[in-house]
Amino acid sequence: MKKVLIIAFHFPPATNIGAMRPYGLSKYLPLFGWEPVVLTVKASCPRDCSARVIETEYDDVAGRVKASLGFDPRAGLHEQFNIDLPKNFAYSSWRSRAIKLAREIVTFPDEKKGWYGYALRAAVRTLKAEKIDAIISTSSPVISHLIAGRLKDEFGMPWVADLRDLWTQNHYCDRPRLLRTMERKLEKRTLAKADALVTVSEPMADALRTLHGRTPVHCVMNGYDEEDGADAPVPLDPLFTITYTGTLYNGKRDPSLLFSALTRLFDAGRLDRKKVRVCFLGKPESWLEEEVRERGLGDVVDIRGQVPRKEAMASQQASHLLLLLLWNHEQEAGVYTAKIFEYLRARRPIIAIGGKNGVVAEILRDTGAGRLAESERELSGIIADYYDEYVRYGAPRFAGNELCRKFTFRAAAGNYASILDGLTAGDQAGRDEGALSVSGTPRAIG
Repeated sequence: MKKVLIIAFHFPPATNIGAMRPYGLSKYLPLFGWEPVVLTVKASCPRDCSARVIETEYDDVAGRVKASLGFDPRAGLHEQFNIDLPKNFAYSSWRSRAIKLAREIVTFPDEKKGWYGYALRAAVRTLKAEKIDAIISTSSPVISHLIAGRLKDEFGMPWVADLRDLWTQNHYCDRPRLLRTMERKLEKRTLAKADALVTVSEPMADALRTLHGRTPVHCVMNGYDEEDGADAPVPLDPLFTITYTGTLYNGKRDPSLLFSALTRLFDAGRLDRKKVRVCFLGKPESWLEEEVRERGLGDVVDIRGQVPRKEAMASQQASHLLLLLLWNHEQEAGVYTAKIFEYLRARRPIIAIGGKNGVVAEILRDTGAGRLAESERELSGIIADYYDEYVRYGAPRFAGNELCRKFTFRAAAGNYASILDGLTAGDQAGRDEGALSVSGTPRAIG
């Protein structure tokens, strides 16, 4: 069986959704003839993983700088300067702009750059000690690609750069112009070394083809683990429950349309507010609590904050509807938020807000797993329809078809194995296995 080194900063037991793609690949690649070796940061608790994992230390560069200046390294500077982060925060004050610029400079080109030296040395030891046939680096963070690019320079084995999110083409990225120009050059120089690029949707693949025209680009969609979920069957909540799990990105994923629709339905007597609950699970944002309070929905909306992954998945399965929020940005049309696949795994109806012409709308339409709304009136009608089913049958009906079952990590691993097989079909002789010094200090990033 061939071996592939997977470089992934985020990996379970990390709870963020980005950790699940490399986990899914590591779990199912052996079914297709590839033994994974995962390089990641040390975990704070035991791992539940069948793959071999190499753990390294990590230096929080921004935290170290904050500590040296007398600040709490674990808290944000906005919080420590008592600067509110309202919805759609735009760094309008001089203090907030100064904080943002300082953070961008200190962490350039990647906020996890303190992993570079530790990961590189561990990778070199591994590549010297055993035969690794290929490398997969996955981002974000993009530091994994910088590590893989250096290994490609020195060892020469095939390298696949996996971009769950785009790098400088990411519409969530907002760097100062000079840093953005420098980073674009770094991306092009780094990924030009890769033998293939992989991303999660065809629109994102087209964007990569435009920027990296000479490098083959493939689309391997995200998915869910068929064996994942709660430890036991989860009963539905007795209340009509709408659940959102994940990050709101400072209001870019905005639930205000949902709040307006619910208020309309409550005022019209269409819904009994005593039977309705909206639950948010994820990183708390102060503006959300304020908006809920201003709209008088404190008795309906439950902001629970971050919870363990299994608890979040159990909440998904117990909910009557699963909420998907999309940012109304032209580039969002090509983004499959990874949580849609978890929602498909939960087999509960999905209501999506925004992005009617994007890939999420396409997947909902093809699978029948949910409905999408762009206006308050449209969303009110959808919620009312599902509520009627709840009143009549005890729960809205999940109308997803068999296509829901194709979006699995097993299928993604099969697609990845095909790419790796193609890259390693010939003789890989000539690898320079002694080019790096393990004890030496790695050269500067880029």
